[in-house]
Amino acid sequence: MKKLFLLASAAALIFSAGSCAPEDPATPVNVNQVFPKTKLSGVAYLNENTSTGDVNGGVATFVPEGTVLSFSIPNGTGAGGLNIKGHGGASAEGNSLTTTTVGANGVYEVMLPVRADGVPVTATISSQTIAVPRTSVTAKGSVDEVVLFNIPVGTTVALGKDIAAQKRVDFTSPGKLTETPGWVEATYSTTLTYDNGKAAVAVPNGTQVVLTIARTSFVPARENDLQYVATVGDNGKLEVKMPAPTLAMAPAGLAFTMNSAFVANYTVITNGNEVASPYVYSLTSVAGTLYGGVVNAAASILYTKGASSIDLQKAPWKPSKFTVKFLYANDRTALGKLVGIPNEATLTITAYRSSVDPTLKNLVVVMTYEQFVANGITFDAPDPAVASAQLSISIDVNFIKNLKTGTSGGNDVFNQIKFSYAMPTNALWGGIDKKGGTKINDGNGNDIDNAINIEGAATKDQLTNN
Repeated sequence: MKKLFLLASAAALIFSAGSCAPEDPATPVNVNQVFPKTKLSGVAYLNENTSTGDVNGGVATFVPEGTVLSFSIPNGTGAGGLNIKGHGGASAEGNSLTTTTVGANGVYEVMLPVRADGVPVTATISSQTIAVPRTSVTAKGSVDEVVLFNIPVGTTVALGKDIAAQKRVDFTSPGKLTETPGWVEATYSTTLTYDNGKAAVAVPNGTQVVLTIARTSFVPARENDLQYVATVGDNGKLEVKMPAPTLAMAPAGLAFTMNSAFVANYTVITNGNEVASPYVYSLTSVAGTLYGGVVNAAASILYTKGASSIDLQKAPWKPSKFTVKFLYANDRTALGKLVGIPNEATLTITAYRSSVDPTLKNLVVVMTYEQFVANGITFDAPDPAVASAQLSISIDVNFIKNLKTGTSGGNDVFNQIKFSYAMPTNALWGGIDKKGGTKINDGNGNDIDNAINIEGAATKDQLTNN
């Protein structure tokens, strides 16, 4: 069996380093001053077997020193919340965030805010993905791989006043998937082939196949779809082993889709002469099924050849400039009044070149909004005169701003709010500049062309509670 490893379902989170309270780096009145603190400590492990508690076959492997753990406590009045309004705060939007850094031997310690009235609060623990290089020994020799570890979604700890708490934190890997009780190991196997112009031949050894299982297939439902990477073996053999519901539990089985791509030559024979050109061969959302306790030996699957050779897709690519304006409400008591996001906002712009040509790497550019407004962003994209594919780009926007959130005693109250927004992808043609967004009224009687109002889709975390 080929080893599987979990793909990050989302970009790794980046947190500010620091031992306490990064939720309020500047203002003098914050959660840390209003609320009492309690100490939480423990040890963080890399754990591949959550069902037995064994860590990597009984050998304790600690999370690397310097790993950042994040603790999020709701500001609201619901169960587990700090009840900010009940403690003199003007707003209860978002969560109070605190980070700490793991020390030697996986040890961590952090001071977290709790309620003065003794009602317990709940902190959700999260962190970045940890990639661990590893060599596994198989019947065919050693295999180098990378195993990704994450804190399971929904990992929490209850905290109370004047009570020091301890919590073991396990970063788990899909090497031993035990998320849904009653599931048993299932096997899916098939042979993958492609047409090289002469015959149907085996897909190359080492080709990767991404398997996706819908989040709603799990009980309870996961926060995100589950993705694995499986590796094609000799003679195009693909074998997947993972837990799935038994036939008694789910007669239809556990459905998944497969996506994959590789480059190989396709040969055309004309008048006895052979001409080979490189093409992209792909699987796109090809369906498969796992049945717990059963080996599903599926029929052979044929990859689809691209419509044109890579040489044609690559040449020529021409520059294309993309521009757009991002708007938000800088007064949280007047959300209909929009202005441009702060000049210091960070934009992370990704050009997905590998979706056009798998031999190319994606490009990532980080700039300020001020730089983006001044010049836009320019990427080379396929020329529509000779290629059907377009270049997709995305923009992630992040910034923290001290904004008016209410009034108290006749005075305006300001709090720091973190905004995170992911723009839907836009497609570019080479040689054609594109303006994103639409015409938006800013609430002050002005129409702003090529603009996006991020208010509805942005994630907003209030970092202070004045």
